[in-house]
Amino acid sequence: MASGSTRTGGVSEEVGDAFLTAAKAENVTTIDAAVKSEPRVVFHADEKFRRTALHTAACNGHKEVADVLLYADAAVDALNSVGRTPLHVAARHRHVEVAVVLLRAHAAVDAQDSGDSTPLHLAAHTGYKEVVDVLLRAHPAIDAQDSDGWTPLHVASQNGHNEVADALLRANAAVAAKHSDSWTPLHLAAQNGHKEVADVLLRANAAVDITISVGWTPLHLAAQNGHKEVADVLLRADAAVDAQHSDGWTPLHLAAQNGHKEVADVLLRAHVAVDAMKSGGWTPLHIAAGNGHKGVAHVLLCAGAAVEALDNNKTAALRVAARSKHLDVVRLLLEWRAVPDGIRPKCALAGLSTTYKQLRDAFDQTVPKTGQELESARAAWLPYGKNFLDIQLLSKAPI
Repeated sequence: MASGSTRTGGVSEEVGDAFLTAAKAENVTTIDAAVKSEPRVVFHADEKFRRTALHTAACNGHKEVADVLLYADAAVDALNSVGRTPLHVAARHRHVEVAVVLLRAHAAVDAQDSGDSTPLHLAAHTGYKEVVDVLLRAHPAIDAQDSDGWTPLHVASQNGHNEVADALLRANAAVAAKHSDSWTPLHLAAQNGHKEVADVLLRANAAVDITISVGWTPLHLAAQNGHKEVADVLLRADAAVDAQHSDGWTPLHLAAQNGHKEVADVLLRAHVAVDAMKSGGWTPLHIAAGNGHKGVAHVLLCAGAAVEALDNNKTAALRVAARSKHLDVVRLLLEWRAVPDGIRPKCALAGLSTTYKQLRDAFDQTVPKTGQELESARAAWLPYGKNFLDIQLLSKAPI
């Protein structure tokens, strides 16, 4: 079988393009006759994308056409305009039978396209396990890296293909492989909310607290992106709930910043440090207040956040919320007995705009809760009792 070169000498564009059309239409009779009349036609590639008839057969899943072409000595590893072989194309388009035919014809299983992706990278991207299994039986470089350092396991993890990830790990893929920015497959699964993939990776002994270059763990990424179920999985695997990246941010800070109340709730029940300070002294409550996330602020307060905690500039969360004109958060903090002294807008300011008037009204009209009301709010937040998550983590069972 010819390998990678394509030749068009002696074949007119008209004849060659007609041959490609026959391949696309799966017209085996026409293809067979054309090959017998002009054997060199199998090397013809279209002018724009450099696709041969074998690429076309691979794209469309035409096994019989591929058989005829390979018998006629078509170039099994011909490259199209982006450096992909017919095997790349078959893997990308989930055509198992064509992939088998190509591999039997000694297609290069580790051929790399212009982005250094192998057929296994493309199969991992689409998530079609049957193609992945065929490629794995051909013993590819399981941890081949593309131009960004991604292995097939990175690709499967990014796209949520847990069965493919499991197949790759069973073939001894490196669970701790890092791409060019130091991300592991677990980081990608956490960032994109792929709980099942995270499960698979952790069962393969992925390091739950491994960090990327700025110090973020998978739990940071799950918290930032609001993936509660992934956070659950990571915590059950003993993820460090108070891990801080290079600027001091914990997962709870990130959940607070982005308004992810359910994730904050999960972290708080795992006994995260509710008043941890990032650089500048901001607690999660400061961040929730500054971004107007009342729901997050509420669960923080129920979990014991210090309503009067001060940052490095001696600023409390109430002042932060007031400056940002987040009236609902201002009311909440006042209900939880935040001290308004020096923060309430002056009467003169209240007359300048509707916003200032509404802010002044929020200060004047909000009634602080009684001690009993605050205790009731805390009890309502934790309906299962104070040992709720201790029991959950001990049993490793779902809630």
